[in-house]
Amino acid sequence: LLKKAGKTWDDTIEEDASVKDIDEKSLNKFIENSREKGRMPATKGLSVLQILEKLKLTDGKKLKRAALVLFAKDPSRFYPNIQVKIGRFGKDSADLKFHEILEGNLVHLLREVQAQLNYKFLTRPVVFDGFQRIEKDLYPVAALREMLLNALVHRIYMGSAVQMRVYDNRLSIWNEGALP
Repeated sequence: LLKKAGKTWDDTIEEDASVKDIDEKSLNKFIENSREKGRMPATKGLSVLQILEKLKLTDGKKLKRAALVLFAKDPSRFYPNIQVKIGRFGKDSADLKFHEILEGNLVHLLREVQAQLNYKFLTRPVVFDGFQRIEKDLYPVAALREMLLNALVHRIYMGSAVQMRVYDNRLSIWNEGALP
């Protein structure tokens, strides 16, 4: 029905949401990161609603679903599967060692998943330069970031959670969704 109306899921209004549902810390982090890349118009002195309007995340004073997925304090109140499940496996997918379920808006999840991967799930090879310990990344940071961003953005938010499987020799990521 959305497709026939020329709309997408994320461009639809969420009637039960208000600006009070937006996490200003996440919004400010997004603005800060966007400014560093030269991709954010001036927002100084603007209210949260005005910033969301500039980002085309509102329709009048009503929030679009995309605003909540990106910046909500508690996005699971609206969409229960905005989460990432990370599992550490041994030899195969039947050999689950431990797992974490991370929840939150996309700005939070992007930071939190990267932190959990670095501190808990990925083993980092260590080399020494004299007495200096140097930890090397197992996977290129840019590749992990791109995988995670694609998995978080190109998914069906009313479907299953994003799932990551970390093995000794590989990492896989899955979502219920498709590229546009």
